[in-house]
Amino acid sequence: MRKIYGSFVLSAFVLALACSVSTGVSAQQNQEQNAVQTETQNQGAETQVQVQTQETASEQNVTAAGAQQQVQTARQSVGEAAKQADALYQYQFQGDNESLGEQVKIKAREQEQAHLEIQQQLDKLETRKGIVRWLAGPDYKAIQKLEQLKDGNLLRIQQLNNLKIQTQNQAEETILQNTVQAIEQENTALQEEIQDERETRSLFGWMFRFFAKYF
Repeated sequence: MRKIYGSFVLSAFVLALACSVSTGVSAQQNQEQNAVQTETQNQGAETQVQVQTQETASEQNVTAAGAQQQVQTARQSVGEAAKQADALYQYQFQGDNESLGEQVKIKAREQEQAHLEIQQQLDKLETRKGIVRWLAGPDYKAIQKLEQLKDGNLLRIQQLNNLKIQTQNQAEETILQNTVQAIEQENTALQEEIQDERETRSLFGWMFRFFAKYF
């Protein structure tokens, strides 16, 4: 009877020990699996952040490249209009139209001065790039100035068209018409540039736009 009891106790002890070892191994395995899963999740999160960062940087580069191209297009149009305004200033009106020629020279000189100011504002827009552009947006004061210069162009177009009515030959009419067309093309390019700049996405651009408008 004692032997049977002793065997029973020994069997129970061995079974308990086996369960304990099995439970410990299982717990350790669960810990290892959890650790691997956590590490995998962390790696996945890090990879996702890296991808998002790369996508954001790529998007900013594409946007910046597009903005630079738009500025260059505007510069080309301004340059062509400036050449035409200079040609108009150099043109000699003959005979009874000398007084008309003086009026035309005044408008041509005004246009040349406007072109210099337009180039200055385009310079400001072109130099606003990178992290500054992403945080503050474009130079809103430069945009406002471009809009004013564009309105000045519209006024001179009307004035040159009025002067064109007073021309006495085809050559005079042609030089004025070519100048008007060049300024119209310039205004189209400026409007596209202004629109492109205003659509620029930035973090605090709304605040800088407010201060540019009221201060």
